[in-house]
Amino acid sequence: MVRIVVVDSGARGNALLYAYAHSLKESQQPFEGLVLGSLCASREDYVDLGNKEQVLDRILRYNPDLVDVAQDEALASGLVDTLRERGVKVFGPTKKASRIEWDKLWARDFMNRHQIPTPRYASFGHAQEAQAREYALRLIAEGKKIFFKAAGLCAGKGVVGASTKLEVEAAIRTMQERGAASQVYLIEEGIIGEEFSYFAIADGKSFHCFRSAQDNKRIYDGDNGPNTGGMGAHCPALITKGIDKRIIDTIIRPTFQGLAQEGTPYTGILYLGGIVTSSEEINVIEFNSRWGDPECLVVLPGIKTNYFELITKTIEGRLSEMHPEEDSLFRVAIVGASRGYPDAYEKGKRITFDSGKFPKQCWIVPAAVVERDGAQYTNGGRLFSVVAQGENLREAQKIALQGMSCFAVEGNGLHFRKDIGYRDLNRNKN
Repeated sequence: MVRIVVVDSGARGNALLYAYAHSLKESQQPFEGLVLGSLCASREDYVDLGNKEQVLDRILRYNPDLVDVAQDEALASGLVDTLRERGVKVFGPTKKASRIEWDKLWARDFMNRHQIPTPRYASFGHAQEAQAREYALRLIAEGKKIFFKAAGLCAGKGVVGASTKLEVEAAIRTMQERGAASQVYLIEEGIIGEEFSYFAIADGKSFHCFRSAQDNKRIYDGDNGPNTGGMGAHCPALITKGIDKRIIDTIIRPTFQGLAQEGTPYTGILYLGGIVTSSEEINVIEFNSRWGDPECLVVLPGIKTNYFELITKTIEGRLSEMHPEEDSLFRVAIVGASRGYPDAYEKGKRITFDSGKFPKQCWIVPAAVVERDGAQYTNGGRLFSVVAQGENLREAQKIALQGMSCFAVEGNGLHFRKDIGYRDLNRNKN
């Protein structure tokens, strides 16, 4: 019996557990798994991932053969380091290596040290309000859109855009209110272009890149409304077609080499949130030290190589022995969210599902759904994702929308976007 623990709180954790289960089923190995921190867990079984001691205790009592740490707070707390010290086989970067995500100022400085393309930026503390205001207004006077970013982890709420004096004042107030995460914050020049997501796996010596994806962060169709954790994604993303080699040569490879040179070789998944300008210049928006959510929902199913074997070999420093393969299908993931998200929303709403009309080429990845007395109820903002695959993007999107139409939340409480993948669909029209 192979026992696996995935440390994560959202749909990503369930998607990873599915990937392990599928690969172990292929190799006919009995499997048992747990997503620690899942919002689908009962109140009795739920574990707060901010409580490292509680997380560690649950993992050690479960006695797993492999732990996959896929959540930012857990990585920043040094959970990987602690598990290694306890002799547990664990996948994920160390606290020092994952600093590329949890300390945004360090990450920008690192990029500058290694000539990795990064926007213009400066850092400030709460006592430097006047200097921050002066710098921000100078960039705006140059015609730049700017972003204020908390240097620390901020539960996805650490970025505020500004393009006017009033918005600058509001952004400074927001940074003051974010507490420890924004004791130091950055003001960055906004790059105008199209965003993409890129993922690489590394064992400290070698790396492999997967197909690109593109997520849609805004709450409403057409990328309107406030930012969210992500309302859907598709794979592959056409924006990276023809520039993959440049992405690898100018960003991915120098990042892994730079980390190794600075004494922090990277083992785990590296996520590049990148942007391409109209002149095909590539810049780094951010790095994360784990799979993206929802992007992993459309990238992971395309990996044909046995995922459990791939991760095991990577932990052992033998990634170069593997030659990961991916299929050529298109995939779309649509997130079903509580109406009101990312602002105020209600929990405990009943979810109904018409299984008879659900398409065969579709599957469901839960994120924040709990079961009580045989019924399903909402337990968060992003509730679940419907993922579909097809021979082309339009087919995958159509099937995913058919799948989402089989769900309802009481009180008209379900919200989802109907245009995931729209940029590439529009591109194909031209």
